[in-house]
Amino acid sequence: MLYMTIDLKNAARPYDPRVAESIAKLKGRPVTICVLIIGRPAGDRTAMDAGVKILRQLGDLAAPAGVRISIYNHVGNWTESLAFALEVVKNTDHPAVGANFNLCHWLKVDGGKDYRPLLRASAAKIFAVTISGAQPDSKSWPGGMIQPLDRGDFDNRELLATLDAAGYRGPVGLMCFGVGGDPREHLGRSMKVWKSWQTAAAK
Repeated sequence: MLYMTIDLKNAARPYDPRVAESIAKLKGRPVTICVLIIGRPAGDRTAMDAGVKILRQLGDLAAPAGVRISIYNHVGNWTESLAFALEVVKNTDHPAVGANFNLCHWLKVDGGKDYRPLLRASAAKIFAVTISGAQPDSKSWPGGMIQPLDRGDFDNRELLATLDAAGYRGPVGLMCFGVGGDPREHLGRSMKVWKSWQTAAAK
């Protein structure tokens, strides 16, 4: 995955002009470009037409290269809400444009809601998933919503089972932002948990 920013305030240059050339160079590689969309308040529907236009342009650039464009649901962005991001995807109506599901940002924005109906209805347009060990009622990032997989009360196995049953077959990444200590140590712990889940699923 690669990342880029769309700035809805900058109508003349909403993203780096080198993006078109860069996408063309990615042809033949299994790449998803995650876009963070800034410049307007979260969920501001008055920006819908502008956002859709830009995403269709990016989709048209990405499709010939076999690359996908995925809205990153990030707190504070125009598309911080996954439900709103998926509404933007639906309005964009482009096969190369979808959205991420980022657990920690979901918990921060919509943690009191049931994610299952939304994921079941939209699995075909979820292009990337990022999980972490998490404490759903926490207000902090590291040490709360972002922890190694052997910590926190959030049931990641139920989340993964929901995605699997809904037909999701994309990548699953591990969020490590702000996790302190030795990366080899905390990554090793998360991999141990992940492998135990795989073993259990295989049985």
